[in-house]
Amino acid sequence: MTEIESMLRRAATAMPDNPNRAEEILVRGRRRRRRRHQAAGAAAGLAAAVTVTVAVLTGGSNQAATPNTVLSAAAVTSAPAPHPTTAIARGRVVAVGSATVTLPAGWAVAYRGEPFIQGGNPEPGSEEVCVRPTAVRSEGCDDGMIISHGTIGGSEGSEFTAHQPGGWYTGTGVIACPVNGAVDGPRTNFAYEGRPSVAGGREPIETGTRQVGGLAAVYDVWSGYCDSGFTFTPRSWYLPEKKLQFRTTLSVKELGVEPETILSSVRFD
Repeated sequence: MTEIESMLRRAATAMPDNPNRAEEILVRGRRRRRRRHQAAGAAAGLAAAVTVTVAVLTGGSNQAATPNTVLSAAAVTSAPAPHPTTAIARGRVVAVGSATVTLPAGWAVAYRGEPFIQGGNPEPGSEEVCVRPTAVRSEGCDDGMIISHGTIGGSEGSEFTAHQPGGWYTGTGVIACPVNGAVDGPRTNFAYEGRPSVAGGREPIETGTRQVGGLAAVYDVWSGYCDSGFTFTPRSWYLPEKKLQFRTTLSVKELGVEPETILSSVRFD
């Protein structure tokens, strides 16, 4: 019997209302000490199990431990679950019609609105969505991608159709060059269809099909040029059965990303 137990026995025996008090206190004290020993043993066992697991994963207990392989019991019980990072790295997901599109990192929706149809009204639910790098502050969407659903704007305010002459030129008047453009002031820089040395130029210079979200999209490429001498090739990926179009004005060099990278992320409901 320890000195503490002897003191507890003498103190409890002096209590006249409970002659067995001393034995009860001794039993409780021993139980508490037993629980403490059991808890300490469990913690030591957990730490040992972690050490064995690390040794197995690293190829044996004789392998030198590194900062990535040394774990403690506290780390095992309190480490938070990892969060998925793919969506964060790729950027936000945008829904247009029945499609969802994952944007590149640093891109966002610049605006949503109805398409321009001269002398008519778009069907209900039609919309035109501009996505582009967040660092861009221009008014149009030449430096991004336009995603249209429902009634889709085409040449000079008409409704778009596949292989449409001038299908990228949706306005009805002069437009600014997509790079350093200006429609007023002492130094205007307009954009035009075709090429300056080629007559006409409203017809697509390339047509075909391309995959978008597992579906075959009608693919058109046109040509354009500016007063400054800058040339560009607007492109369209059109899915008539989905009433959906993806359109760019500039090339990969100016956009900073390959449009097919965005189109490969398209998913349909």
